Amino acid sequence: MEKESRMLNVLKEYLDNMTPEQEAEMKEHFRDKNPKGWVSVEDALPMWKALDVAKGYSEYKVKNKDGKEFMTQLTDHQTWYHFVAKENGITHWWND
Repeated sequence: MEKESRMLNVLKEYLDNMTPEQEAEMKEHFRDKNPKGWVSVEDALPMWKALDVAKGYSEYKVKNKDGKEFMTQLTDHQTWYHFVAKENGITHWWND
């Protein structure tokens, strides 16, 4: 536990002392580059969001090949694609 606490303190210190250039670079790196609206699962996959770490999964609105819309949860997008999306006919996900 002590090691994790030290690691968190080092990370907090780094984040607190970032230059404006470093902050801009980090924001660009993590920016969602997917189009907004309905996105085909063949073009891009939804990702587990860091802000959902405490919940353990992220939720997305999806639709299947019949146009039916429903919610799904995911952590690992590749596993979700093969074992949830493909098996349930999911074709698109909604990107806010």
